[in-house]
Amino acid sequence: MATPPCSSSIEPELKKPKLDHGGDQCEVESFEEEPEEWEFEKEILPQDFQDELYVELCNSALAYYLDKHPGESYGFKNMKGGYWWFVWQTATYVLEFCAENMNMDDTRLQSFSAKVLCHHRKEPELLEIKKCVLLEDGVEQFEKWDRFGDAMPEIPLEDLKKRGKEYENAVELCRLALQDYQSNHPEECYEFVSLKKVKRYLFRGFQYKLVFLAKNTTLDDNPLATFQALGFHLVRAVEVHECETIG
Repeated sequence: MATPPCSSSIEPELKKPKLDHGGDQCEVESFEEEPEEWEFEKEILPQDFQDELYVELCNSALAYYLDKHPGESYGFKNMKGGYWWFVWQTATYVLEFCAENMNMDDTRLQSFSAKVLCHHRKEPELLEIKKCVLLEDGVEQFEKWDRFGDAMPEIPLEDLKKRGKEYENAVELCRLALQDYQSNHPEECYEFVSLKKVKRYLFRGFQYKLVFLAKNTTLDDNPLATFQALGFHLVRAVEVHECETIG
């Protein structure tokens, strides 16, 4: 018989789940606030929010717990919810999730609560392109897609060049953006020439809005075209501070 999903009814105020020992369902009770931390603006994660990052963090927390409890065996099942906030280069996540007890014949579900820190600007690194358009035919659509808009401060190119690795990352993002664009326009071929403008916003790593020039190598005179791209430099090192069972 299939094990039903771990369910809860998380309201706008965060709830804390506990195991219902009479069955396989996880119930909830009031979440305990930490007043000294609530001075920071927090983002509440909805129930069953299965974003890849949060699943990764739950698995890291579960590995931390199992390392401290060598006789136990759990397998991640699904998220329950949680919240997170960002201060300078560290994002703190308080997560609730369910895991299956692999030592039990009925793989009973157990709720966990974990506090995980992600330190940015440390390994591992990931450069990722979200969108790339030619400015002439895609500006309006691109601007609507960009969630941060004018909140992203512009970085003078000369200052960026002095930062070495960060400048190299911006150039590499431009090259990746061209690859992304050309995958959607196989009849066109462009080669990166130079950066024109760079904006940056810190959110789960650095988010960049890039404006750059590229030459059209499919035409004899190699005319220049202006591109705009949105990309991420995701850099994080995961540090689990605590992980414990609930109930």
